[in-house]
Amino acid sequence: MKTITFAREYLCDYGFSVIPVGTDKKPLIEWKEFQGRFPAVKELDEWFSKDDVNIAIVTGAISDLVVLDVDGEEGLRSIRENKLHIPETSMVKTGRGFHYYFRYGGGVKNFTDYYPGIDLRGEGGYVLAPPSLHSSGVRYRWITPLTKNLAEIPEWMVKRDTETKKKELNWVDDLLRGVESGRRNDSLASLAGHFFGKNLGFNETLSILLDWNKKNNPPLPDTEVIKTVESIYKREREKISLKEGKPDIELLFDDPLDIDNINAPFIARYLDIASSITDAPKDYHLGSILAVLSTVIGPNVSSPIMTGLTRKLKPNLYVLLIGESSLFRKSTALYLAVELLKKIPDCFGEDSKEEEKRYGLILPQSFSPEALLVILSKRDGRPSLLVKDEISGLLNAFRRTYMAGTKEDLIKLYDGDRIEQMTLGRGYIRICNPYLSWLSATTPDSFSSAFEDGDISSGLIPRFLVVYPDNHGCGKRIEIISDDLENFPGFSSLQEDIKKIYSYWEKNRATYHLSERGLEIFNRLISKLETMIDREPNLDKTLARIPWISYKIAMILQAVYDGLEIPRDEKDLIRDDYLLLAISIVNRFIPQTLKAIEIIGQSETNRVINKITRYLSSEPKGRRDIMRKFHLTSDFTDKIRRTMIERELIDVKRALTRSGG
Repeated sequence: MKTITFAREYLCDYGFSVIPVGTDKKPLIEWKEFQGRFPAVKELDEWFSKDDVNIAIVTGAISDLVVLDVDGEEGLRSIRENKLHIPETSMVKTGRGFHYYFRYGGGVKNFTDYYPGIDLRGEGGYVLAPPSLHSSGVRYRWITPLTKNLAEIPEWMVKRDTETKKKELNWVDDLLRGVESGRRNDSLASLAGHFFGKNLGFNETLSILLDWNKKNNPPLPDTEVIKTVESIYKREREKISLKEGKPDIELLFDDPLDIDNINAPFIARYLDIASSITDAPKDYHLGSILAVLSTVIGPNVSSPIMTGLTRKLKPNLYVLLIGESSLFRKSTALYLAVELLKKIPDCFGEDSKEEEKRYGLILPQSFSPEALLVILSKRDGRPSLLVKDEISGLLNAFRRTYMAGTKEDLIKLYDGDRIEQMTLGRGYIRICNPYLSWLSATTPDSFSSAFEDGDISSGLIPRFLVVYPDNHGCGKRIEIISDDLENFPGFSSLQEDIKKIYSYWEKNRATYHLSERGLEIFNRLISKLETMIDREPNLDKTLARIPWISYKIAMILQAVYDGLEIPRDEKDLIRDDYLLLAISIVNRFIPQTLKAIEIIGQSETNRVINKITRYLSSEPKGRRDIMRKFHLTSDFTDKIRRTMIERELIDVKRALTRSGG
């Protein structure tokens, strides 16, 4: 049998993640991602087209596999002397010893020298599998045939794993007592890596290690501690520890995104650092940084759009943050992300256009429709970010006669459509290759009055990633001051990475596509949404844009990865896990978008009534409770009460008199 036949059998019949390795046992690809996803069949075909390529099985959770590696006489002696019982299970003859296959069961890591001559291949490891060729010339072969019903991991292996973990803790405790001058830097790096590996946050780890440093003889400068912890944090957070993606879109939609555990380079680190600066909801931070990254990546990244049109899909985004004034910190989150762009103008060369030198990537705050088009025409083919702290004034202005057609222009700009227009004041304007991202904020009242139902049917609102969370900040606020932020631990490194991503995509291009599995996932998403539209036809315009926003975000995730120049094999392929993550992000914002759409055209009274109705649906509340909850005056509360009674929405009278009159 050819090598490819074995590879397909291990993957398709036994559910093992497999990778190609050389005769030196070293992977021939960047293999870490296959700890979290299975390779596609076409990847196997590419890897194992040559018969001299060895096969390795990735151990750990992905393959539900732990392998005991017994090496030669030394390993057999350890089994005898320690009276280690090995249950009957699938067994491989290796070049010098044996491999025993067991079910993973969870929690077992990859250990060398488990006993003398015995290694354990668990999470983070791999083993060569038959018919691989050992450097001695001996081929790996099955002594006891492979079965789908592998034996459970023996108790002594679990016990040994526990003892190893205890030793690890003793090691940590020893270092935490303080060290001499020659061990300080290595110990600092080791401890930082240990704590980040235990999922401690940046600030918590830094606080622990600053206190630890005081015990050293002598202590390191605090600035050196901060710099080292920041470096280790960046390294650890940007290691890709992928989990198997869920191929079932129904499951994906039923499993809400854990925003605290987004596994993507730079973005995860930004969310942590931003959350340590301000208590704005993380949803705002996520939406804002996606808009900023979409701008930084720019038009050199694209993907063939799959709607039958000839144009390519670009990763630009329109993002709108909605929340009550001051309470939600939406503006703080917006400007915190935008602050990262302040270093970008340094990247422009002498040949840059005047507008680029003046504005960088950020467009001026005030403009007429004609002026906007003129600026974009001069920046044709260059990335631009429209930042508006309050969108309502702009959108209300669009209703004026002389602004007619501007909303249509914004739709065309989002889609990357060519714009040609004859104006009275500016003459002929042509934009051949627009690339516009948009990041704005507004309150529910302003949003309700600025937009109208026609903005849904036209497709303007559905093109926005709408961020409208229920939770709000609780008191920690900052003023966005460049000098202060640059001195904040971790922020300057974020700025440097933004510059790196921008510089990379200024010089490089990519036309991203999906893998076979990615296409399957994407098509399932479309089918899922079609089912939802059948149930809710009035949501067709909103839901129909979701696949394309998801695709854009997947492109952003992949482009950030590539822009940081993290090595990988297929430069133009969007990883399946990034597509799944993008869908999860958009899924998180679907309810927020629908909540925003509900309030379009509503009066303040109607919006408050809807909120109170939902609030009272669980249990009755008193009048004073409602006033405190929604920050209402006494007169307005009475007005709301009368209106709700008239509409017979709920037994409001009883609910409002239960406590507080």
